[in-house]
Amino acid sequence: MAIILTTYEERCFLEILIPTYNRSVKLNRLLSILEQEVVSIPEDIKIRITVSDNHSSDSTQAMLKEHSFRGNIIVRTNSDNIGALRNIWGLYETARADYVWVISDDDIPKPGSLKKIIDILNEYKPTVLTFEFEQPPGDTSKRHGDKNGIEELFDLQVAIPYILMLGKLTKQVFSANQLQIAMKNMMFSKDTGYGWLLVILEIIKLAPQKKIVIFHEFLAGCDEEYTHLTDGLNPQ
Repeated sequence: MAIILTTYEERCFLEILIPTYNRSVKLNRLLSILEQEVVSIPEDIKIRITVSDNHSSDSTQAMLKEHSFRGNIIVRTNSDNIGALRNIWGLYETARADYVWVISDDDIPKPGSLKKIIDILNEYKPTVLTFEFEQPPGDTSKRHGDKNGIEELFDLQVAIPYILMLGKLTKQVFSANQLQIAMKNMMFSKDTGYGWLLVILEIIKLAPQKKIVIFHEFLAGCDEEYTHLTDGLNPQ
C-alpha cells in the first residue's frame, strides 16, 4: 500500500484534496472508496489526503471521527462557512505535492482509478491529466473524441477545450510545482465561479514544457443526485 502522509511536513507525490459541506453520507462514501483504492498503490508512492470541512452543520464531524479511514487523512475544519470557492482555494494554499487531484465530495471514483492516475502521472509526467467523466449517471458517451487509451497533446489550442469541458473539479489532475505562483497571479479570481480552474490554466502557462494528457476512459462520475438537480431544466 502507498505511504499515506498525515502531516504537511513532507512533500508527497499526489495530494487528494476534498472540499466538503453538509454531505456526510456522500463524503463517507468517497472516503470508503479511497480506503479501498490506496491498497493497490505501490509502497514507494507517497500520498496525502486532505478534507476541508466548510463548517458543516450535519453529521460530518461525527462521521469523520468514526470512519475507519480517519487515521489516514488530514481534516481541516473552518470556524465559519467561507464559501465553496474559498474552501477550494484554502486547500490549494496548503498543498505540498508534485500533483494535486481535487475530488468533489459527491463524485464517485471508478474502481482502479487511483492506480491508473498514478501510473499515468509517473510515465507521462503531464502538466495536466484529464479523463472521461460520467455525467449524468449511466451516460457512457465520451466527450474527448473517439480515441481510446492515452493521448498526449502539446498544442494548447486543441488541449485547452478538453480541460474546460464540463467544468468539473474531479476530472483534472494537475502539476502543483507552480501552484503557489499561479495562485498569486490569479488572486483576482479567488471569489469567481471558476477561479480554481483559472489557476490550473495559469499553471499550464507557467510550465516550461506544456503537456496535456487525456485518458480516454471513465475514471469518475457524478451520483444519482445529478438527475434530480437537472429535472425540469430546458437547455437552450
